[in-house]
Amino acid sequence: MSYKRKITLLTINGSGGDTYTPVFWVPDGSSKITVQFTYASLVYDTLLYMEQSADGKYFDPVLDISSVPLTLVLDRLYPSATINIVNLLTLAIRFKVDFDVAETGSVTSATYITG
Repeated sequence: MSYKRKITLLTINGSGGDTYTPVFWVPDGSSKITVQFTYASLVYDTLLYMEQSADGKYFDPVLDISSVPLTLVLDRLYPSATINIVNLLTLAIRFKVDFDVAETGSVTSATYITG
């Protein structure tokens, strides 16, 4: 199986409060998704909530087997964090970036791989 990779530069700043990443489209037949985020100068750990859409317009949380929303922690002590998803049937994904009030730092890029 061939893999597709896309690097998206982001300018998501903590001072802007909670926000969403751009939409990442999932190619037909992809059963594996990996997204690596890079970030800088975070004062606090930051949570990303993964959301999915069957139409690219309306998004809902991706839930794990226990019905808990799937999250990724951006640990302030590291420059990147990666999430791997297998067997998610969807058309599009995005991430809600949950910054604390008046947080500094930024999410700078997302490397998106599907296969």
